[in-house]
Amino acid sequence: MTFAIGSALPQSKRMKSAFCQQTLSVTKQPGLQAVYESHKVREILSPYDNAIALLKDIPGLNTGIIEDLVAETGLDMSVFSNEKHLCSWIDIAPGNHQAKAAIVEAAWAATRTKNTFYSARYHRLAARRGKKRALIAVGHSILKSVYHILST
Repeated sequence: MTFAIGSALPQSKRMKSAFCQQTLSVTKQPGLQAVYESHKVREILSPYDNAIALLKDIPGLNTGIIEDLVAETGLDMSVFSNEKHLCSWIDIAPGNHQAKAAIVEAAWAATRTKNTFYSARYHRLAARRGKKRALIAVGHSILKSVYHILST
């Protein structure tokens, strides 16, 4: 059985190595390095401003989380056959307890929004399954939304 995920892995590694090479070679001062890193990431992602603007509309996703997701998966969702493969590749599929910190952070932020699907889903599931499993479920829903937005 052949997986489309194999073609996404090199792209992700290339993006991560490009980020690391550009940020590590410039400065040793901690304050300036953080400013430089954010400017370089914005510069690299500037051609994709339309897609990033669409992702910012999802409750819980901010610029930092979106940058982490783009570095992890890229913006080409055609390498994943469906949203389940994306979620599995990011290690957030149900039954897998190795959730990424960025997705959990986005899930926490999304559960704190008022009158949204993610907040209602969290409160409904947290009552039955517990807070941690409800967070994973909300993170899974956020990733499914990201997949559908970027695949159109």
